[in-house]
Amino acid sequence: MSGAVPADFVARTSELALQALRLVDVLPRPADHPVLAMIGSAPRSVTELVAEYLGSEPVEPAHPRRSPDLPEILTPQLLDELDLPPVELPDWPLDCLIRPMTTGAVLEAIAPAGVVDARFVAALTELGGEPPQVRSYREFLARKASSEDAQLVEILVPPLDDRAANAVRRPSYCPLWTGDVDPSSYLPAAGRYLPLDRITLRRAGSRIIAEDPAGTVLWPMHHATRTPIGPWGLVVTLLTAAAPRGPSISFGNRLAAFPDRDFLPRLEIAGGLVLSGRHWRIPRPRSFRALAALDLPRFVFARGNGGKPRPVDLHSLAALRDLSRLGDPIVVEEMLPDPDHLPLRDDRGDPVAAQLLLRLPHRRAATAAAVGNQEGESGWNPSWPSANWSASSRNWTPG
Repeated sequence: MSGAVPADFVARTSELALQALRLVDVLPRPADHPVLAMIGSAPRSVTELVAEYLGSEPVEPAHPRRSPDLPEILTPQLLDELDLPPVELPDWPLDCLIRPMTTGAVLEAIAPAGVVDARFVAALTELGGEPPQVRSYREFLARKASSEDAQLVEILVPPLDDRAANAVRRPSYCPLWTGDVDPSSYLPAAGRYLPLDRITLRRAGSRIIAEDPAGTVLWPMHHATRTPIGPWGLVVTLLTAAAPRGPSISFGNRLAAFPDRDFLPRLEIAGGLVLSGRHWRIPRPRSFRALAALDLPRFVFARGNGGKPRPVDLHSLAALRDLSRLGDPIVVEEMLPDPDHLPLRDDRGDPVAAQLLLRLPHRRAATAAAVGNQEGESGWNPSWPSANWSASSRNWTPG
């Protein structure tokens, strides 16, 4: 595989991603799960809360927060005018999932560190030793927890079956684990087991606190990308509510926040970081003539009501069949990058879709040595905003 990525790609993309984090408090997000309302000031065990919720009448979830109608190009100055918080390095390391394009890049998601790459760490370690970001993140967690007299506990949810163990595989980050009693198929060195019924949850003001029987504060962590189902989903929801982790961003279906709109323009941070492509809400086309009349890009992601996006080539003979399976109406999002704008090539010269995982630097603290002093040694310059950011510099070319 080959492709050109400039030396300043990581630094520049990290700068733009941190600007995107300013939007975290105004973007649409799911409402809190009703099970969290059962946590009060008195400590109650996780198993008790789950059992009570499963035995109660179903609760209608609250409506998700609506999103403001943001301008297409977001400059630092415009974000200031919207009274959004200033740019600052996060307290916890975050992972930034990027799709590079021939011009600029797409921000797919910002997530707590150690989650997106968890299932690949074992293979990477076998190929070339443990990746440095795994070791530095483990040391960061240990120092952070020690400085605040907390204990780290990993939440382990069993795989759907033995063949699906890769979906929950992860490196060992925590000295304790809870949940699945036998994680040997996907986490051989799991540390010490803490049963779920020995963990209590309580509220203190706006915070949810997890504790063990001795009153030690627990920081539950869930380093896996698979969404748990059934009662395990309740367990993860309850415990992660007590986890002091960084914010996350994932745009997904942006039209869901605007039920009265049928089109949304592209949204990007000035400098070339696309946050979300153009979206259309369309009726299911009954013919190729009707499809062509919509004047959509050739390559798109399409989804039905609440479904996952699937790639569709609208010039393909199978396009009508693929769209007909999604219901009516259909949400369509432009594919970025499309196959004609992929910067990486395989050994035959064919374009290859790729994702890059960037570990965003976090605020310098007593833990700086544990993360390789990345704010200093990486050449990171945390002065905001950069003097050369403007609407006219919205695009930049990697390579």
